[in-house]
Amino acid sequence: TIALDNTLTPELVQEGMAREFVNRIQNLRKDSGFDVVDKIAIVVEQGPSAWMESIQVFGSYIQQEVQALSITISPAVSGEKSELVMDDTSLFAQIQVIN
Repeated sequence: TIALDNTLTPELVQEGMAREFVNRIQNLRKDSGFDVVDKIAIVVEQGPSAWMESIQVFGSYIQQEVQALSITISPAVSGEKSELVMDDTSLFAQIQVIN
């Protein structure tokens, strides 16, 4: 038998967080009535450092998965924003269609 190494490295944890973020943004796109082909811009309000680091490290992956042209981390998001609840953490984000 082969023993599998099921140790969660920091990289794997970050990747999991990025995938969870993608899922929440996809849901937000759908709830906002955006078209599948719509390109978006994402602004994320500064939050827990682990989440911010994951979003930065996996930014290209996230952008590709959710059709985003940009992801910006901002001290505060002005205007309408949505709460993204992941595990016991909340992030606030705003998405806009880019024409």
